[in-house]
Amino acid sequence: MWHTPKTRGLWEQAGPTQLGRWTFLHSGPLTSNLAEAGGFTRTMPSLPAPDLQWHVLPVPFQRQGLADPSVRAISMLITLVSVGSRGVVRLRSDDPRHKPAIDPGYLYASEDMEPLLSGLRMAREFAAAGPLAKLCTWRWPLVPRCGPTMSCATSSATIWARCTTRSGRARWAATPAWRRAN
Repeated sequence: MWHTPKTRGLWEQAGPTQLGRWTFLHSGPLTSNLAEAGGFTRTMPSLPAPDLQWHVLPVPFQRQGLADPSVRAISMLITLVSVGSRGVVRLRSDDPRHKPAIDPGYLYASEDMEPLLSGLRMAREFAAAGPLAKLCTWRWPLVPRCGPTMSCATSSATIWARCTTRSGRARWAATPAWRRAN
């Protein structure tokens, strides 16, 4: 996620005027489905098909999308197209009222990690290039372990530099954002 302090958030643009615009003209910020951009890409040119899917949102994606946005931000979500990892669902008891134990098994398969790390590198490059570099900054708490406000290129390099090994970067990528806060 990148902080976009100079760009008004969608929630800031809501109101009676925009509701009327949406109702009568089918235009304006209320036409957003929040998944403003997306696509597929290969992490290596030799692959026969894309291995990553992208979703770009004009809001911070927090708590699995269930949190109301309260800060100006964009999110770039990276998803594996074909996942090698498998999870497990187990019964906790024979009482049907008890919820099952669910372990999604994220990133258990080693072949899942490298494409995601490549996707993280790509996201950093996208945010540090062209028009996005002028709009977005890294800012706490949106991105862990960074200073008050830095440019995308500077702080992304700083964060990435703190994870000096592939295993360190893999651990960072595999850790949910809410756990990376400190």
